[in-house]
Amino acid sequence: MERKRYSEEQIIRVLEEERAGAKVMDLCRKYGMSDATFYNWEAKYSGMTVSDLRRLKFLEEENRKLKEPTENVFIESFNGRFRDECLNENWFITLQKAREIVEHWRIDYNKNRPHGSLSGLTPDEFARKHEIMVRNSQDTLIQGAL
Repeated sequence: MERKRYSEEQIIRVLEEERAGAKVMDLCRKYGMSDATFYNWEAKYSGMTVSDLRRLKFLEEENRKLKEPTENVFIESFNGRFRDECLNENWFITLQKAREIVEHWRIDYNKNRPHGSLSGLTPDEFARKHEIMVRNSQDTLIQGAL
């Protein structure tokens, strides 16, 4: 018997036919597979719909992405600084003390330190400058429409 490859969606559709009342032997003959293959499919995909399968695939992909190391050098740089300057330098005796120390570090990082990746601006300065640019461009668009 020639071996065929079925997609997971096709497999679920075959199983749905069986749930709708088709006999296993008739499905095996129709799709050219053994009953052992059918029962293996049934064990693996029992009760799933095509939309369930799509959702599962989406969640598996999201999970895979979350497990990958971060590929953004800016985030890696931030994580390294946070670890070196805050986590490795302090003892966190209580949760409250940890919150205070991390918050102090966050404020210092965002309000007081210029960043090379932001053209020497602090993150707060960069955000304000960006907001002004967006507001000015929106005003220009509105004036152009009038």
